[in-house]
Amino acid sequence: MANTGPTKNQANFIEKLRNSSPEREESLLHYLADHDKETVNDLSLQEASEAIDAMKKIKVEGDNSLSYLTGKQLSFLQSLTLDSARKGKAETFMKDRGKGGLNFLSLSEASELIELLKNTKPSDPSVSGGKMVSEKQVKFLNSLQDSNEKRDIGKKYLSGLKKKSLNELTSREASALIDLLRQG
Repeated sequence: MANTGPTKNQANFIEKLRNSSPEREESLLHYLADHDKETVNDLSLQEASEAIDAMKKIKVEGDNSLSYLTGKQLSFLQSLTLDSARKGKAETFMKDRGKGGLNFLSLSEASELIELLKNTKPSDPSVSGGKMVSEKQVKFLNSLQDSNEKRDIGKKYLSGLKKKSLNELTSREASALIDLLRQG
């Protein structure tokens, strides 16, 4: 696999951080030197992410730098936006807040967007865990829920996934529920 450089948003964000303080610029220069790189564009995608994280850790007076989203949030948001319906919601969210990309979200904005996207049903079920539940799995799940206790387990499981019926599950989610019911 080819080693791709930083995204345009990463490069812009690195420049924004670099220009915010001499300490951050020094941190970037050390990072580049430690990785035998001459410029930001020489960094790999992963290295750019690491450089951003290192620069964000440097507190600058008057700057709420620690409030930027974390690397984990960024990765999770990127996985959530693989679906077209969720991607559209994310783009609207960022446009409404004047953000040029995910990297520019604050910690609280990233949390808000994650919650919004998690509550948005994907247009493509494969994005959320594979093909949809089969008729055979639904019948088997119904047969396993032969007591009030097991029906409660099923209801709690569906509620946790914000789904109303067994027919909304993916095949993978249905398999997990089958395992839960067999244990219960």
